[in-house]
Amino acid sequence: MTELVIFRAIQGLGAGGLIPLAMAVIGAIVPPRDRGRYQGLIGAVFGSASIIGPAVGGFIVDHTTWRWIFYVNLPVGALAFVVISLTMPRRAAQTDRSIDWGGAALLAACSTALLLGLVWGGRQYSWTSAHVLGALVVAVALFAVFLWFERRVPETILPFALLRNRIVVSSLVCMALVGMAMFGTISYVPLFVQGVIGKSATSSGVVLTPLMLGAVTASFISGQWVSRSGRVRPNAIAGPIALTAGMVLIWRMSIHTTNAQAARNMVLAGIGLGLMMQVFVLAVQNAVPRESIGSATALTQFSRSIGGTLGVTLMGVIVNQGLPHGVGGGLTLHQMSGPARATLAHALRPAFFAGLCVSALVLPIVLVGVRDVRLRRGFEDVTENIAGPAAAPPTKAE
Repeated sequence: MTELVIFRAIQGLGAGGLIPLAMAVIGAIVPPRDRGRYQGLIGAVFGSASIIGPAVGGFIVDHTTWRWIFYVNLPVGALAFVVISLTMPRRAAQTDRSIDWGGAALLAACSTALLLGLVWGGRQYSWTSAHVLGALVVAVALFAVFLWFERRVPETILPFALLRNRIVVSSLVCMALVGMAMFGTISYVPLFVQGVIGKSATSSGVVLTPLMLGAVTASFISGQWVSRSGRVRPNAIAGPIALTAGMVLIWRMSIHTTNAQAARNMVLAGIGLGLMMQVFVLAVQNAVPRESIGSATALTQFSRSIGGTLGVTLMGVIVNQGLPHGVGGGLTLHQMSGPARATLAHALRPAFFAGLCVSALVLPIVLVGVRDVRLRRGFEDVTENIAGPAAAPPTKAE
């Protein structure tokens, strides 16, 4: 397990650079008004990859050995490397920039301590044990040190100056909440299908296909509509409504739920995710000056990643409180007896309810914090977008 954690951390270093880089490149070479269609495509690819992965993993585990879930990434990574080498724009001019290695280390250590405390609590140790309380105290202390350290570096890992903008802050909070709902759902609906409905690992992965189809279709249409209208607020309002409705249906699932009903619920949740997948990124990029697009885009991905990690962790904590002993054997889940299936369904319902509450929080934040500023047709900075509500209204050209 230690080796797995270390090697996955190395993978994360690479993925953490690639994901925001792709969106930042779009932000640097495409005007805001036209970004919707491109960001919509990126959102569709991201959603597809996030959901196809479990399905492919389930198929591999059922028909080969678990090692192939790692081997399969080698040709995919090689292809990505070739594509990046051939197509990524090259800049002749080089600018010396400082990297906040200390801030990155402190932030990673703080996040690790927090997650350890949440994972340990109620499962390996009681919530009042020295292990859990110590981890949470260390997390708070490291966060305080992180804030102190960031005031003394020339270029901080998190662009705190951008957090004074209401649109930026609101969009980041929404992305974190959407990430919590999305990755929590992706992680635990297959467990429900495999353990409660009684299907194989392959079937539990395939059940995410409806979510993928809904998310990809909605993301593509959403991107096209945003580019044509120049507005992000309607999608940002419709998205949490659809997602919350889907989460209500997922929360109501029981041992009598069929695969068709689970697929219907996933389609609705996927439509909600697809509508929001990129609108918050566009809102942030449109609200900051061009030279800050890279750091602002990285901040959005950091927010979604932290939200996703916390979502999976917190839902896991909730599930573990009521999980029957002996469950977790992966390949034997679909062979559980009726009482064990009912117990697992009972353990999963509070986790799905937590996802429902998280998704419901997005709508009021959008209504209060995400103003409907029309996307710019060019790269010029708009004072109204950057400065906030007190600034002058946009000009006719904007």
